[in-house]
Amino acid sequence: MELDYGREVELGASQIVNGWNVRETWKKLIAWYRLENYQNGKWFQVASFDSV
Repeated sequence: MELDYGREVELGASQIVNGWNVRETWKKLIAWYRLENYQNGKWFQVASFDSV
């Protein structure tokens, strides 16, 4: 997923929900992801998750 606002914006927070909960059990979880920010012509890693 990529978000492009067409201009520089300041985000106060972001939330990623991984999978969905069915009767207290999480289903279809993503095993790996990385959150990056593109700034001044470069990508910077903000957060990552790897369950493998």
